[in-house]
Amino acid sequence: MKALRRLFLIFSLVIFALSAASFMSSARLSAQRHASGQEPMAQEQSYILRCDNGKVCVYENGSDQPIGRLNIDPADLPEDDRRLLECGILVQNRSQLMSLLEDYSS
Repeated sequence: MKALRRLFLIFSLVIFALSAASFMSSARLSAQRHASGQEPMAQEQSYILRCDNGKVCVYENGSDQPIGRLNIDPADLPEDDRRLLECGILVQNRSQLMSLLEDYSS
């Protein structure tokens, strides 16, 4: 019976050691990829600006529900901007969104 317990304990330790070694190897590889720039960066959220019910609305790209309705009347914007808003303007990131919203509100 003692031999069986000892064998089970040795087997458990071997499994634990292999798991730990695998985890450490994976973590080291991930750190090396991140440090060398090979690891893909998280993709930033993009947005769509378009008119809805007479207001300029902001949508997360791929969503049908606006995340914001602006108090901007499209009739107050230049004709080229109104045409673009009818189709939807793709904005690549939050920084560009803020810049465009600032332009429309001034």
